[in-house]
Amino acid sequence: MRTWKQYGVLAAVLVGGAAASVYGFFATGGAMPMGKRFGAIVEGGATSGGAPLVDLGRGVVTPEPVDVLGEFVPIVIACFLLGGFFFAYAMATQEA
Repeated sequence: MRTWKQYGVLAAVLVGGAAASVYGFFATGGAMPMGKRFGAIVEGGATSGGAPLVDLGRGVVTPEPVDVLGEFVPIVIACFLLGGFFFAYAMATQEA
């Protein structure tokens, strides 16, 4: 596979991921101010019965706001380390 094709696929994946992230952010109410979101929750009350943890209409349900330094940053660091490992492995096993 040529390098420009690899970069094209990578760019398409990154653009697709960014578009899905922005859509998910707005679809789940992430852009709504916290006071307005809390008011909507209080007015609506708790629903009875169980529900799935991941609902495509609501997104991922968390009991409290996500701790960026405690949860998000380690995942990003792990992805970078894993990507670096795969890159080093590919370079080491590449034929001359």
